[in-house]
Amino acid sequence: MIEHHFKLKFKEYEEYFDPNEITFTCGLQVLDKESKLVHEIFKVPVAIEELLAWLEENHEALTSEDYLFTSQKENLCAAIRKFYDDIPDGDSELSESEDAALDNLYNYRVRHCLYFGMRGMDIPDVYIGMYKGRSEVSFVLKNNDSVSFPAYDIDIGSFVNDTITLFKSLKAKSKFVRPNYSSISKNSVQ
Repeated sequence: MIEHHFKLKFKEYEEYFDPNEITFTCGLQVLDKESKLVHEIFKVPVAIEELLAWLEENHEALTSEDYLFTSQKENLCAAIRKFYDDIPDGDSELSESEDAALDNLYNYRVRHCLYFGMRGMDIPDVYIGMYKGRSEVSFVLKNNDSVSFPAYDIDIGSFVNDTITLFKSLKAKSKFVRPNYSSISKNSVQ
């Protein structure tokens, strides 16, 4: 049963990193049924177009693709961390099947780890996906010397659709107007 909402909150960011990108301060939050904050996972400036493209490209995988491997771990993030922890040290040679499994997991992470939609941002590993028949968001939480992997059951389809709609709305309402460089001819620039 879905007991949490997962949402991105945005506020237009005044200092643009790149004049060709629309940048917002992005807060990723988990809310309870009454829309009260349960956990704010991060708050960073983000260029929405990269994240929007990642969500649109990975929408189907996020909402329907199960985790690739069998794991006894309680959630997606913990299972992925366990997989990497079990890889032999760098001194030993990987077998062909271990190497293929590592490649498959990397490709899975590209589709499910939010970092790949927000490259360059200092955010924890946040995974969105299906795990043992549940749709969840799970992430790495570092607290002093300990590491935990909180997870929340969410409606991934609603999250992705609502976020894409929000992005398009923000982009349309943004006071930032992207220059139309295609209308400038090479000869007019000296």
